[in-house]
Amino acid sequence: MDFNKPHIYLRTILKTGKSYIGKHNGNKGNYYRGSGIDWIIAYKEYVIEPESDLKEIILESVEDISKLNEREEFWLKKYDAANNPKFYNRTNRTRGWTIVTKEQREKLRISHLGKKQTEEASQKKREKMKGKTKHTEESKKKIGKKNSIPKPFGFSEKLQKPKTDQHKENLSISKSKRPIVQILNGEIIKEWRSVAYASRTLNLSQSNINTCVLYGGIYKGFEWKKLK
Repeated sequence: MDFNKPHIYLRTILKTGKSYIGKHNGNKGNYYRGSGIDWIIAYKEYVIEPESDLKEIILESVEDISKLNEREEFWLKKYDAANNPKFYNRTNRTRGWTIVTKEQREKLRISHLGKKQTEEASQKKREKMKGKTKHTEESKKKIGKKNSIPKPFGFSEKLQKPKTDQHKENLSISKSKRPIVQILNGEIIKEWRSVAYASRTLNLSQSNINTCVLYGGIYKGFEWKKLK
């Protein structure tokens, strides 16, 4: 299988045993993590080194990239991923970017040349949107459930404005490139050359890691401390 060709992939997080089906355009060197909400949450929590924490297989290589969405939907329905507890996908329909060929793009461009929306059409859109809520009751419940989860230690602290001389000194230390360690269950699992590098690599909040380094606490299930 060639990962540098357009393809449908199946990725599994080894720690949870759950998988995610997605599509990739095959651009060499362009690693796409995936866009599913549940998948992203689990990825941030359990995947530190993709090479060792993930298992990936190609379900199908696609020669015609315009067929990529169609083939993704085929595999989602084949596994019934939306209703399968072994998958992070929430729907069996394709999501995300749509493949548009150069010819189709040019046709769209030409068809819209010189066109301008009339005032009548604009007024109809405004009336249609009046009184509409931005979220359904179901989405409100999901947002409420998400917001009910306690924020990480130090989440709301304003580190940008030192309150005391000690606070100012701590900030100056945190801004240096002093190495830190990532600790799980009392054991050091990774050394990082700086807070910024750990934040960029793991796609985590730099300020939250900083807070743990300076004041202690847990973030994303890990302790973060200065390397002694």
